[in-house]
Amino acid sequence: MKSKKLLSTVLALTMVSSTLLVGCGDKKTEEKKPEVDTTAKDNAKKDKVQELTFASAPGAQVNPGVTRTNTEWGPEGYIYEGLVRNAKNKDGVDAPKEGVAKSWEKSSDGLTYTFTLRDNAKWADGQAVTAEDFVYSWQRLVDPKSDCAKNGSLLNGIVKNAKEIQEGTKAKEELGVKADGNKFIVTLEKPCLYFLEYCFHPNLKPVRKDYVEKYGKEMGKTVESIMGNGAYKCTFYQVKNKMVFEKSDTYWNKDTRDIQKITFLDMREENPKYSAFTEKQIDRVGLSDSDLVSNLKSMEHVQNISKQGTDVTFFMFNCKNEFLANKNIRKAIANGFSREGYIDTIANGLGQPAYNMVPPTISCGGNKYNPGDFKSEISKLDAKALLKEGLKELGKSEDPSQIQLRIVTRGTTQNEKDTVEYFIDEFKKNLGIVIKADLVDYTIMYDKVGKGDYEIAYGGWFADWNDPSNFLDTFITGGYYAAEAGYSNKDYDALIEKAHNETDAKKAAEFYAQAEKIICIDDPAIASFEFGASNTFSWDFVKGYENRPNLGFEDFEGIYISGKEDMK
Repeated sequence: MKSKKLLSTVLALTMVSSTLLVGCGDKKTEEKKPEVDTTAKDNAKKDKVQELTFASAPGAQVNPGVTRTNTEWGPEGYIYEGLVRNAKNKDGVDAPKEGVAKSWEKSSDGLTYTFTLRDNAKWADGQAVTAEDFVYSWQRLVDPKSDCAKNGSLLNGIVKNAKEIQEGTKAKEELGVKADGNKFIVTLEKPCLYFLEYCFHPNLKPVRKDYVEKYGKEMGKTVESIMGNGAYKCTFYQVKNKMVFEKSDTYWNKDTRDIQKITFLDMREENPKYSAFTEKQIDRVGLSDSDLVSNLKSMEHVQNISKQGTDVTFFMFNCKNEFLANKNIRKAIANGFSREGYIDTIANGLGQPAYNMVPPTISCGGNKYNPGDFKSEISKLDAKALLKEGLKELGKSEDPSQIQLRIVTRGTTQNEKDTVEYFIDEFKKNLGIVIKADLVDYTIMYDKVGKGDYEIAYGGWFADWNDPSNFLDTFITGGYYAAEAGYSNKDYDALIEKAHNETDAKKAAEFYAQAEKIICIDDPAIASFEFGASNTFSWDFVKGYENRPNLGFEDFEGIYISGKEDMK
């Protein structure tokens, strides 16, 4: 998942357990679904008022299939529900759980999944959620003429004919999905070990055809244009102000939700968020400032949840730029700053330096994924020599100051200003190149990147499923980030294709590691610098978070308030 900001995400994501990976059976059987324990460990008396308030930046739109960032996918977790959900089982590990689908079967060859939808799955207005809704939504996702075109590659190589539809050689109706009464049937290109995990991706949730046709590109930008099928409905929505969600009376599993109302307040600066939390204006907050974090850790009745994440932050290069089109100049920039210095001075020790793209918390086929010592290889590079060689190849003088580039920021907060100033100073000191900050709001940054109006921009990715492909597929030619960067490498594409087709997980990991070396070292598309971690605080009257899954966005099952009234 594309990330807006990783340092202080309120609802940060961490690693999904490798036990989620679903193997191929020898005969057609119903998929075994682990029992899920949703009972909170703390059975304290629940408050009469069940409301939560967070500091979180509302996204620009709520529209499954179209949305592309965690600030948009977060609210969708409340408003929409897909075929399956993610929850912790009784062993405390993440596992697939029934959502709109009450059961599913997998064919003996692993190519066909048949999901049986529950009869009482409803949209917020009471209409039934149907298999046809999923057929329409998935076809819309891969349709190159739809508003979802930038996300359509999500199903490429997984669902039959998805890639050909994206390329325009087949019609969207030929996608490997169909409805048969209350059954939604999916045909895959090849067996996929993580397909059930894949099904709780935000962009695979259903949307209503009548709302898409009525509102078009404006769907999901106002309360009136949002029609969900999840546990909550949106009752107030104003970008850069707040979002409000209230419990839906039509949700099939509404009795498992104690929280009646959720409010997002748009707060991005650390100090205002800290003040709002300590004054009990908000109930949960994510912070990175070391002094503020230290203060909260010493406060009574405050819970601190710190986790190593499944996310990475990196610089992405616009390879259409005269200088950045040169491989050696990109290599120089990728080794032209201190990652450790960034973690120590800007991230305040939260997170760890990143030299490759796939976080160390990610597995491949149930085995720990280790692509090798990228740090040592990158550190051996002579950045200044590479820069001179690149300029020579372009027929220019060796003067590094002629390279003048912009970094488009993902916000205008003090933290963002400090971050970009750090990198500007590093590149000037180590390479002599001139970098300027293009300080813009994160929504404007995404628009600029989408239009190619940038030279260097921040990229980030959270794990949607526990496999290196989740990260590395984004740089296949025409893939999510590759398209925005104008990047293409045939050797990289071939290695990723080999990994996709490999049924031996260890061999697949080897192909992924070779491919990752290309985009991080040999022909860099990115310069990774941080593997994230979350540092989240909540008042101890918020109960049930200890039972929540690590992957996916919150839907508030098992969360409740107990004791808030006594603290007033």
